Amino acid sequence: MEARWEGSLAEREYSFGDMNRAFFARTPNVEVRQRFFNDEASLGHWCKETAFLAEPVVLAIATHGTPEGVVVNGRTIGAKAIAENLRYAKNLELLHFSSCLIMKDRLSTEIVKALGQSCRFPISGYTTSVDWAASAVIEFMYFDLILSRGMAPDAAAKAVVKLMPFAGDRRVAESPFDSAGFRIVRPEEVK
Repeated sequence: MEARWEGSLAEREYSFGDMNRAFFARTPNVEVRQRFFNDEASLGHWCKETAFLAEPVVLAIATHGTPEGVVVNGRTIGAKAIAENLRYAKNLELLHFSSCLIMKDRLSTEIVKALGQSCRFPISGYTTSVDWAASAVIEFMYFDLILSRGMAPDAAAKAVVKLMPFAGDRRVAESPFDSAGFRIVRPEEVK
């Protein structure tokens, strides 16, 4: 699920979903479905639709973010709305936020708590205002480890930080990227 990134007609159109579709075209068992949302209702519609997919789902929500939630058209969609729209998605294997600052505070744990026992999927994202190119590289590796190589999300998250140290919390000397603060929260860790 992706919100439009462009802020004006002066900017060229770009899309993380298009990049993922091209990247995973080489992987026959992976189907990338991209849908755009422009408000809470449209995000809710597409999230609810995931419950009707027959196969396991790795859901990435790509938009601007704050510690309070995802931002689209100047409005913030918080934990309660996100959780409610994913309540019946029993096929969800991972919820990943391709968004800045989502993992900085409590949003992920609030989603888990709002879902209660029905939350069986981990949630991942960034604690920082992550560089757009850095997040793309991190997510290509992360999703490839999960979707092409069969790793569980938590194992893939550990591997990403090991393979690409800037994905973690420490700044890598002479790196053009600041640390991304990549995190994963498992429902069993939330009390």
